[in-house]
Amino acid sequence: KKAKKKTDSFKAVPTKAHMALVGLATNGPKYLKYLISQNTDGLHRRSGMPVDQLSELHGNRTMEVCQKCGREYMRDYRCRKSLRKQKTHDHFTGRYCTVSKCGGKLHDTIINFSESLPERPLKLAEENTEKCDLMLSLGSSLTVSPACDMPGDIGEKWEDEKDNDKEIKHNLCIVNLQKTQYDDQCSVRIFAKIDDVMVPLLKELGVELPEWNLNRFLKVKVEALDKRDDLKKCVISGVDIDGINASVFTSVKLRNNGEALLKLDTNDIKQKFRPDEYVFNTPSKLEIKEDDNDGDADKDKDNEVQPETEEKKNQNDDNDANDDKQVDKNKGLVVELAFYGHYKESNLLIQLNDYLEFMKDDDVKTEIVLRLVWELKSQRWIVKGREDQMKDAD
Repeated sequence: KKAKKKTDSFKAVPTKAHMALVGLATNGPKYLKYLISQNTDGLHRRSGMPVDQLSELHGNRTMEVCQKCGREYMRDYRCRKSLRKQKTHDHFTGRYCTVSKCGGKLHDTIINFSESLPERPLKLAEENTEKCDLMLSLGSSLTVSPACDMPGDIGEKWEDEKDNDKEIKHNLCIVNLQKTQYDDQCSVRIFAKIDDVMVPLLKELGVELPEWNLNRFLKVKVEALDKRDDLKKCVISGVDIDGINASVFTSVKLRNNGEALLKLDTNDIKQKFRPDEYVFNTPSKLEIKEDDNDGDADKDKDNEVQPETEEKKNQNDDNDANDDKQVDKNKGLVVELAFYGHYKESNLLIQLNDYLEFMKDDDVKTEIVLRLVWELKSQRWIVKGREDQMKDAD
């Protein structure tokens, strides 16, 4: 029997178990307070698990960290060995920090055997273990220390409470197809696949199982230029949900009323491999060019990025406001984004005028972050309007 071909982790869709954990952490009573992971594929973070409730003890193959200032960078590609050859304990990826006046070396976050775990994730994992009254161990062999010691601590407390007729305040539940060293120290032992346990559990608890779609975040920063009232500096970049830098675009193009704006050179040879930021000069006053042959305001309105509502979505699933056919490249400030395509994402056009409408002439700096949602089923982008984006940020 041929072994199943493994799915590239960058193309992998979070399982129902992944999404069940997200549901338990974000929906209803929010039963799940913290998630401790030994996986390095980054799927828990990509699935939508709140970053402040997650410890990736063995690292994340899509994250690298500056060894000088601590700035974190998310990538849409494997950090390790993506730019230079690295031996086992060589973590320098070949890239450098983009923080002004830093320029420190970036290291991948993968933990190899005999290497120490990252201090902060480990500390948070241990602190939350101390607070824990119920720990679920899902799909783990519970053999790798120190991660396996945490369920062991809960199991020992449960065993002590049970044997000494104390009030049971600690419970360990192990879900796994194989035996573990703590099978005799858990209050519930289930030999099963994780999906087969977690999906019915959410149904029993009345917690909705979230549907997964790919979320990307676009950051647009506009700054004043010294001695240039007619121009402003526009910096376009990707960020992750917690605001850290994220390399998710393979190219960024910017047009103003059809005229292509020149991408400025950062003059930093270290960052030319895959830039984190795309810098342009834009007019201080952003205007949408009227159609010479048709001044119909309704037609212009149809070409703008409109908020995606459930009613609109249900009325016409094939006519999204951010479809390339609807955003006119020749009207307004339009950004064109290209992606790595792990989930077959198409290029995306967004007219930025509405999102930057609140910007005043005398503003020194303006910054917005837009959530971009790639729907897997319909294979299309959804970008909500300015008001909905602001609510989402709250």
